[in-house]
Amino acid sequence: MKREWTGEQSGDRKGCTVTTTTTTRGIVIDAPVEKVLAFLTDPEKAVQAFPMGRNVTVSDIAISPEGAVTSYRETMPVRLGPLHFHVRDTVTVQEYVANQRMVDKSSTGPIHEWTVEPSGSGTRLRFTGTVSTRIPLLDKVKVFVFTRGRGQARNMDMVLAEVKKLVEAEAQPPQAAD
Repeated sequence: MKREWTGEQSGDRKGCTVTTTTTTRGIVIDAPVEKVLAFLTDPEKAVQAFPMGRNVTVSDIAISPEGAVTSYRETMPVRLGPLHFHVRDTVTVQEYVANQRMVDKSSTGPIHEWTVEPSGSGTRLRFTGTVSTRIPLLDKVKVFVFTRGRGQARNMDMVLAEVKKLVEAEAQPPQAAD
């Protein structure tokens, strides 16, 4: 995990401090690159890989004329001790390169970068998560809340393991009944 302090110019606020937490994790999945990326570009499937995903509602999916998802809305319940609230955000696909990478950004701040490349008979999937804030150390609070205290690296390992399980289950042909 890498933590950076940088100066950034934003609007008329010159040199404001931004804190950023970036973590990259990876896994090999026994499925072709096309299947892995197809899973990740389907918001209703992809959110299921996140620990809070089973409770996420996906809506307002916008699709480009080429058939690619360009944005969607998520609503998710969050519980932190006695606090119970819903987070609503819009996820926008910022970059998509067929069979190589996808970058999406949530209106709540996190940026997810997914890269895929062939690895033997499967696919190496790399997941980079970035959380930035203008308030020093608030990135740590965001990570704590959204990972339920597990930390970004452990949470990302859980996401990757779930992507692997779900994609490999989809990639397997159905078993014939005896």
